[in-house]
Formats: sequence, structure tokens, C-alpha cells
Amino acid sequence: MRNFLLLISIISSLRSCRWMNPSKTSAIEILGPIPSSENAALVWKKYHDNIPLDKYLKEGIQDQCRPRVFPSKTEKTKGVMLLLHGYSACPQQYFEWAERLSAESWEVVIPLHPGHGYTQLAGEDNTKYLPNTQNYKEVYGGFVDQMNELMEAYPKDIPKNVAGLSLGGAMATYALSEAPDLYDEAVIMTPAFEYSNWKARYVSRILFSLRNWSWVTSSDKYKELMESYQGWGEPCEKERELGRSGICDFLAKHAIAMNEFGKEAARKVNKAIQTKTQFVIVEDDAAVKNSEILKVFKRFNSRKNGREKTSICAMPKTANHSLLSRFDNPDLEKWWLDRLLAQLDSFVNEGFFIPTSQKILYDGVSSCVTANDTLRK
Repeated sequence: MRNFLLLISIISSLRSCRWMNPSKTSAIEILGPIPSSENAALVWKKYHDNIPLDKYLKEGIQDQCRPRVFPSKTEKTKGVMLLLHGYSACPQQYFEWAERLSAESWEVVIPLHPGHGYTQLAGEDNTKYLPNTQNYKEVYGGFVDQMNELMEAYPKDIPKNVAGLSLGGAMATYALSEAPDLYDEAVIMTPAFEYSNWKARYVSRILFSLRNWSWVTSSDKYKELMESYQGWGEPCEKERELGRSGICDFLAKHAIAMNEFGKEAARKVNKAIQTKTQFVIVEDDAAVKNSEILKVFKRFNSRKNGREKTSICAMPKTANHSLLSRFDNPDLEKWWLDRLLAQLDSFVNEGFFIPTSQKILYDGVSSCVTANDTLRK
């Protein structure tokens, strides 16, 4: 009953929270290189102009969270890659892979998700811009639409790929559904379509379903509970001390909004997607529900012209949810990271899916192997 009331209260306060009008704030400056395409550069600037920045803050965005473009390090650009980071993280999550892709002639674009990456105020994360249950479709969905607009602004004759992890994986799925002919290849890693924890799912569903009940939302007690802390806590703060950028703090209303957007992204896959796509999940993922990921995977078009268009593999449970970042769980040895990055490079550059073994880790999903001897193209 206590959890039930807590969730109801969280939903109620969402009604009173509104996304701040960016026109009333100053925009952040563009950091470093801009897209090589003139039209894409204009969209990139428009995206920056719409990032709210408090006028009274000396530095509103953490340095490693500022949106980045990694230009191709060779004379010829092979294509452009859009990388979408996870919830509470920021572009830093992809820096290592972006450097590799850049050296392999890709132009890499890493935006910052709405409401993420702000500097701390009085030792607490500034989360007032994070989407809530009243505006998550408009904010998260509008962000993905703008990233599709950015990618469409590049010349039509160059390959365009998208990759996403966790919340970014849900966003990548949303992007593919909204623009089914835009991307040549996609990588979707541990997408956040729904919580793995059944209690969190239960509470979230109840609170979200009651968001329009005025007798609930008018309660001060419910509003207070909805603003309750649901962040990552002390482990995240230790990661911050070791160099992780992003936020550790958020409220229940923010977590519910993220979960609902993930469910919306999954629902949008209502017809076969033609983009060649590599899915990667983690066995017994403590953050996201693997059964929901498998449902979405099965709705993707699996074959075209007699060849596979979609593949999925599972990393063992000793790998962590965030997969590609050395800054997440820094005390955990990332035994898989170098090999996984090499395999993702092979998929992006050569079209080879990540090889799998005969070992089944989850409901028919085979293990991603750590050798390159059985590549499937």
C-alpha cells in the first residue's frame, strides 16, 4: 500500500512540472568541430539553440557531456554515425568507440539527451529539465525527430548509421520507426523498453495510469512523494569521483517518463523495419526487461532477398548493462570491451554480424562469442 501511494503521488506532481521554454534561456555554445555537411551544420546549430541553459550558471553543461562531432580522420568520409547514449549518462559514454570510428573514416555525431548533463547545484544534480510524464513524448520524441532531421541533412549518397544504448537504444528504435528508409545499419544495445524489476514496473504503471486523475494530482502529499529521490545513490557518486560524467540524481517522475518512452518506442515497431540491425542484450540484465527486447527484435524484418537483416546475441551476466563505457562500474574489469568494440567495428565497416556460439543465454538467444572465426555477413 505504501508503494502504491508513493507511485500515485509521483504521478500527481508530474502534472505541475513543465519543460522550461528554451526561448527564455541562453543556449550553449557549440564545442569543437561541426558537421561537415553545411545543411547538417545548420540543424546542429538549431539543436544547440534549443538546449536550455540557466543564465545564472557559469558552466551549465558538464564538459564531457557537451554534444560532440568527431570528424573523419582520413581524407575521405565513409559515412556518418549517430550515437545515442544511455539514461543519466552523456556523450562521454561513447568517446572510445567514436575515436575508433573516426580513425576508420566515419564522421561521428554524439548529441546530449534532453535534460541530461547539467552541472551540480549545491552538490545536487540539476534535473529540472529532465522529461516527466506530462511531456516525455514531446521532449524525447521531438529530440529523436531532430536527430533524424540532422541525419537527413547529410548528402543522400553517403551511408548513415545509428546506434543506441539503454535509453539511447529505445531512441534508436524510435528513430528507425519514424524514418524507416533513412539508416543503412543500426546497433541497438540493451534498449530500455521497460524495467526489469517487476515492482518498479508495477508501481510505474499504476502511477502513470493515474496521471490525469485530478483528485490524485491535487494532493500535496502525493506531490511530495512524486518528487521522491530515485537516483543511483552512493555507487554513482563514487563513479563520478573516478571520472564518470552525467547525473546520479533524478526523481520518480523522471524514471517513469523514461520507462514510458521506452514502451512507446517498442509499440512504434508495428511493421518490419528494413534497416540491417544488430541487437545486443546482457544475460539477466538488472536494468531492462529482456523479454520486451526479444519481442521487438522479432518484429524487425529478419530476412530480405534471402539474407539476414537482423541479428541478436547476448553477453554473459558478468558484463554490465552499459557495456561500452569504462567509466560506468569502473571497478569492474571490462574483459569484453575491446573485443566487443572490434566486433561492432566489423559490423559497421564490413556488415558482419557479431558471431554467436551454440550456448543459449536467454530464451533462444545465443551468446556473443569473443573470437572472429565464425563471422556471419
